[in-house]
Amino acid sequence: MALDPIWKQQLVLVTYGNEFLKNQLSFNTWVNHDIFQNVLLQFRSLQTQHLLAQHFQIWLENLKAQGVTQLSLHEASLLKEGTNPNPNIELLQFSHFIVAHSAQKKVAWLFGQELAEWYTADNEYEVPTAQQLKSKLMTMWDFELPQQVIKQVNLDLNRPNWDNISDYLEKEIFNQSYITNFTVNELNTAYYTGTPNPESQSLLPQDYHAEISHEFLFKLEQLDQQIEKHRKESNSLTAEMQSFSQKVDELFSKLIVKTANHYKEAKRKVILGNSPFDHNENSSPEHKPSASTKSVIALILITIIIGALVYYFGF
Repeated sequence: MALDPIWKQQLVLVTYGNEFLKNQLSFNTWVNHDIFQNVLLQFRSLQTQHLLAQHFQIWLENLKAQGVTQLSLHEASLLKEGTNPNPNIELLQFSHFIVAHSAQKKVAWLFGQELAEWYTADNEYEVPTAQQLKSKLMTMWDFELPQQVIKQVNLDLNRPNWDNISDYLEKEIFNQSYITNFTVNELNTAYYTGTPNPESQSLLPQDYHAEISHEFLFKLEQLDQQIEKHRKESNSLTAEMQSFSQKVDELFSKLIVKTANHYKEAKRKVILGNSPFDHNENSSPEHKPSASTKSVIALILITIIIGALVYYFGF
């Protein structure tokens, strides 16, 4: 099952939001980010259902005023069922959730919707087309994390080895035989929300290259979407293909978490070997002792040692 694209809004809120919290990025440069086109985010209290902020700019400004120093993104599987304290709110089963970190506590922000008391049908009510809003209204609700979840959240903040991640994705996904059934293009620039144009913005702040994240987010999304399209056209997948599809989703979800929390280090290490045109003192033939030279040195040392033993012990 392909991941819901809401992860892109979450990723931008975390990465650009952290730059704002650290006074390194003004809202003027990203408040109109095109990932939020046709999506309106509002923020409410899960306990009281009070409206806290009608826009992410108000939300972030108040988080900063409250002492929040960092945002992070995590897989929803960390949250166990039954932790919702408000039965009037249905928390939606999206793949990720945001955490706001302050010195006193860690607060999760989860997508959810209010349940209408007078509407009892299982399916969601569909508003007539002519009455629908142009922008999709999404609500995020705050939830203070218990200690056992905080421990898991902190593990996601440990710095990953991006070279190992790159190698693992190539081995487990892109070098598999299943990939021949799909077309995965290479990314030649930063990963944008759509076709790059003067108005579009990268999903990650542009001061950081993060080539591993850009490349694999782009490729995994393509693969994820193509598998889902194949599933719909065929009405099913083979058992092996189903297993591979689940692996793609799992690794895609984990990569989103690593990217959100550690995108600044998502660069491949460049290891430069010695140039054959350089003169290296340690590798030049004229400076390397030959085998015969080593033997002479060893013989001299043995002679000195024997002489010292004879002198001191009278051998």
